[in-house]
Amino acid sequence: MSDEKGLAKVGTLGQSGTVARYTAPELTMEIVKQFINPNVTDAEAYFFIQFCKGQALDPFRKEAYLIKYAGQQEPASIVIGYHNFLKRAEENPKYKGFKAGIIVLTVGKKVEYREGSFYVQGEGILGGWCEVYRTDRTQPFRSEVAFEEYVGRKKDGTITKQWITKPGTMIRKVPVAQAHRDAFPSELGRLYVAEEFAQAEEALPAYEVGKQAEIIVPEGMEAFGAPKQKTDPPKTTVAEGEKKPEGEGAGAGAAAPQGSTSQAGGGETKAAEGPKMASEPQLKKIGVMMSGLGKKADAERHEYTVHLLGLKECPKDKDGKDSLKGLTSRQASELITALDEAATAGGRE
Repeated sequence: MSDEKGLAKVGTLGQSGTVARYTAPELTMEIVKQFINPNVTDAEAYFFIQFCKGQALDPFRKEAYLIKYAGQQEPASIVIGYHNFLKRAEENPKYKGFKAGIIVLTVGKKVEYREGSFYVQGEGILGGWCEVYRTDRTQPFRSEVAFEEYVGRKKDGTITKQWITKPGTMIRKVPVAQAHRDAFPSELGRLYVAEEFAQAEEALPAYEVGKQAEIIVPEGMEAFGAPKQKTDPPKTTVAEGEKKPEGEGAGAGAAAPQGSTSQAGGGETKAAEGPKMASEPQLKKIGVMMSGLGKKADAERHEYTVHLLGLKECPKDKDGKDSLKGLTSRQASELITALDEAATAGGRE
């Protein structure tokens, strides 16, 4: 039984009245695409609805997020709250708990592994660790991550407030998520927590009932694969009869710069565009997904990339060295999709 405000009456408290508990609104394809994310496909919206129903999650209460931006080629990502992530693992009867903590550089310059997130002034946080236990395994699933790899930063390079005020708490959540994904790939293989993308839950998009969804990229959220906005350079026009400056392509004898194309008759010169290279958000997401699959060494990541994309050799950076920075935007998108599929299959190729 519920009233007109959507509050389900679930019991009584003595003689003082009823105890009310919020019940999530019924999600439909129209609600998801109008109020939550207008950029997703029907299939992604449907999967999100079924996921929320199965896990009893309410996106309007910041329990689950459907992340996809305009122009994004890779599939939408479902990001859930940290405790909801652990709750999903606990539903597996073979789950036996976990231990987690931080890696600290003590005042005496010693590296120390601590359970929890406690540290004192003067010590440095190097990273985080986690071990997940299953009843059908003799060894735990262990993950260790470096603080610098995941610390949240603003566009100007400064560290975000959450990572300044709660560094131990924030970095501890990252290996917890990674180790749980390794331990339960079927349940958690395609799920991530916000801290893995250098953002706290509070910085994720907030959705309001009755208000059209406005998908804005918050600071740091580029890690979710949001495309950078492209701005075209202003065109330079020359008024009729006005003499073009010497050396700007005026006249048939002017030589076009290497790698450019010129229109006949002394028209404007337009530089030929090469392939668009992978963006920083794409590379960061690839790094997160590679770590989730246990691919942490550069050589191992390069070999895995060649395998997944069917390349003859690893892409090269501008210095000619093997590097994922040599991926084109299209290759990066294909790699993200392939990594997503590998995670779903348990990371076993």
